[in-house]
Amino acid sequence: MSIVNDHDTTNTNGRCQKTLISALSNPSIYATSTLVLTAFGSATTLIAPALLTASQFAAFILLASFFQLASRLDFGLSELADRYGTRDRNWQTTTSNIMRLRWLIALICLPLIFLIALINTRTNSLISNADLALALSGGLLAMIAVGPVTLYRAQNRIKDFAGLALILQLGMTAPRLIGIAFGGTTGCYLALFFWYVIFASRSLRDARPFVFNIRETLTPLREASPLFLCALLWLSFQFTPRWISALISSLNDFSLLAFAFSLMALATGTLTTIGQAYYPRYIALARNNRNETLQTALSRDGLKLIALSFMALSIILPLIPYGLQRFYPRYTPALSDTFLMMVSLFPFVPMLWFMPFVLSVTKFPLRLMSALTLPTSAVLSLLMSVFYQSIGREGQSFAILISIFLTLFIFSFALFVEKLVTKSRAFMFLGLIGVLTLVLLGEAQWLVGPKGLIKSSLPSNEWSEIIGPPHESQSAQSRLLFAEEFNRLRLLGADPQGIWEPHFPWGERSISQNGELQYYLDPRAGRDPLSLQQKETLFVRDGVLHLRASMVRNNEQYLSGGQPFLSGMLSSARGFSFTYGYVEIRARMPKGAGLWPALWLLPITQAWPPEIDIAEVIGKTPTRYYASVHAREFGFRINSTYPIDTYDLSEKFSTFGMKWTREKIEWLFNGKIVAECDTPSDLHQPMYLLVNLAVGGLWGGIPDDPAVFPAEFLIDYIRVYDIEG
Repeated sequence: MSIVNDHDTTNTNGRCQKTLISALSNPSIYATSTLVLTAFGSATTLIAPALLTASQFAAFILLASFFQLASRLDFGLSELADRYGTRDRNWQTTTSNIMRLRWLIALICLPLIFLIALINTRTNSLISNADLALALSGGLLAMIAVGPVTLYRAQNRIKDFAGLALILQLGMTAPRLIGIAFGGTTGCYLALFFWYVIFASRSLRDARPFVFNIRETLTPLREASPLFLCALLWLSFQFTPRWISALISSLNDFSLLAFAFSLMALATGTLTTIGQAYYPRYIALARNNRNETLQTALSRDGLKLIALSFMALSIILPLIPYGLQRFYPRYTPALSDTFLMMVSLFPFVPMLWFMPFVLSVTKFPLRLMSALTLPTSAVLSLLMSVFYQSIGREGQSFAILISIFLTLFIFSFALFVEKLVTKSRAFMFLGLIGVLTLVLLGEAQWLVGPKGLIKSSLPSNEWSEIIGPPHESQSAQSRLLFAEEFNRLRLLGADPQGIWEPHFPWGERSISQNGELQYYLDPRAGRDPLSLQQKETLFVRDGVLHLRASMVRNNEQYLSGGQPFLSGMLSSARGFSFTYGYVEIRARMPKGAGLWPALWLLPITQAWPPEIDIAEVIGKTPTRYYASVHAREFGFRINSTYPIDTYDLSEKFSTFGMKWTREKIEWLFNGKIVAECDTPSDLHQPMYLLVNLAVGGLWGGIPDDPAVFPAEFLIDYIRVYDIEG
C-alpha cells in the first residue's frame, strides 16, 4: 500500500500543465504540434473522396469554401486586433468590445443564411439546402470561437494563443472524420457545427457586459472595414480557382480537380496556422520601430521558408503517384493535375506566410490587396477557360500556376514599397522561387515521363489478342454457369427462355442521381410508344447485341420521360444471379463525348452499395477503361476505381474479365490481370449482370457533338464460370 500526498500531486499536475503550455509557446514546438494535428486532419481530407460519391465530394469541396468564408466574416476584427497589437491598449475593454461585435455580426448574418439557402434552391442542384445552412452557420460559430485566438496573438500571449488555437484545430480532425464516416457531407458539417457551438459558448464570458454603445460599436467596425475587405479579397482569391473550375468543368473533371484542390487547401491551411506563431514577433519589432531588425528577420525567415518548402515538395512529389495508385486509384487520372497543383503551392508559400503581417502594418491595405487579387483573378478566369478548352483539365492547373506567379511578382514589389525588404532582396527571392519552381516542374515531368522513376502499375498498351479463354487455365474444376451468345434477344415476357429485362429491376429507365440524359427503351410490345420503339435501341444482328443511343426530337421528349436521348440496357436480375465466379464479356465500345458504356454487377437485394464495375468507358477517351468496386466496410463507404490504359477500344472487339472469389477480386483485359483488390465484407452475396449505354451523366460528360449519334455499344457474348467448386 502507498500513500499519496494530495498537495504534492496538485503541485506536480500544475508544474506539468505549466511545462506543457510553456512548450507550446515555443514557435517550433507549436508548429510541430500543428503539423501533427494537421496530419490527423488530413485523414478527413483524404478519406472523404473514398467515402463519398463524385457529386458528394464535389459538393463537399464547395461547401468547405463557404464554411471558411463564413468563418472569416468578422468584418476585419482579426486584422484590427493585429493592428491594435502594434499600439498600447486597454486590452480588457478591447477584448469585450471585439467579442461583443463578433456575436452581433453572427446574429445579424444568421437570417441571411435562409435567404442564401432559398437562392441555392433555384440555382444549384449540387449542394443541398441543409448542408449549405450547416456550413454557413458552422462557419459563423467558428468566427466567434476564433475571436480569443486573434486577441491572444495580438497581445503576444503565445501560451494562451497556442493552446486554444490547437484545440480549435482539433475540431477539423476527429469530429469531422466521424461525421463524414457516418453521415456523409451532412454529418461532416453537423459535427463541425456542434464543435464550434461549444467554443463559441465559452467565449460569451469575454463578451460581457452585453451593453452596446452605438458609437463605440461603429468605431472599430469603421476602422476594421478596409481590413475586412482585404481579408475577404484574399480568401476569395484562394477559392477562385475551385469556383471557376466548378463553373467551366464537367462534373467528372471537377471531382478529379477537387481532389487536387483539397490537397492544396490542406497545405495552405497548415502554413497559415503555423505562420500565426511568428506574427507576434514581427508585430513587436514593427511596434518598436526596429526596421533593420525586422527586415533581417523577414529575409532570414523567408529564406528558411523557401528552403524548407522546396525540400518538402521534393520529397512529397515522388510519393504522390504511389499514394494515388495504392489508396486512391480512382484519382490516378488526375496525377498530372495534382503534380501541377502542388508545384503551384511553392510560389504561393511566401504570400501565405507573410500576408497577414503585411496587412497589419501597411497604411493602404485595401489598395495593396486590390492590386494583388483583382487583376490576377481576371487573368486566372480567362486563362482557366481558354486553357481548359484547348488543353483540357491540365490547362486549368497551368493557369493557376501562371496566376500565382503574377501575384508573387506584385507581392514582392509591395514588400519593397513598404520597406520590409530591399529591392535587391525582393528580386533575389523572386528569382530564387522562379528557378526552384522550374526544378520542381522538371522533377514532376521526370517522375511521370516514359523513363521516369515512377513505373505505372498499369499494363502497357501493347495488348496481344486473346488466344484462349482465361478461365481454362484458372481452375481445372471450372464449369460454365451462364452463357449468352446473343443468337437472339431473350427478353422476359417475350421469349420462352427469357433472361433479360431492358430496364432496372425497380422499373427505372435512367439513373437521375447520376445526371444521365437517356431513356432506356423497352422493345417489348406495348411497353413503350410505337413511335419510340421504331428507333431500335436494343437488338441482335449476326450474333452480336447492339445497344444503340440516338437523339429524341423535341416534340417527342414527353414520351421519353423528358430525356433527350434513347438508349438500351439489359439486366439479369430476374433471370440469373451468382455468388463468386469468373465473368467474361467480349465487346466493342462506342466513341464520342457524352457516351458512357458499362458492364457491371449489382446485388439482388437492390441495396447499394455493393457494386462491381467490370468495365466503364468515358466515350471521349476510348483508350482507357475503368474497373471499380463500391462497398461498405465497418460502416465506411469505400470506392476503389482502377484506370486501365489500352488501345482505342472503339476500333475492335476486346475481352473484359472479372474473377470474383471469397478472398479477392481480379480484373482482366484480353486475358491479362490488370487490377486486383481484396473482396469487401459486403460482397459475399448473389449479384446480377447489367450492360448499358448511358448518355451524359457525372462521368459521361456533355454530349456536345450530334454527329456522334446514333452510337452503338456491341457485345459478342457474356459468359460466367463457377471457379469456387
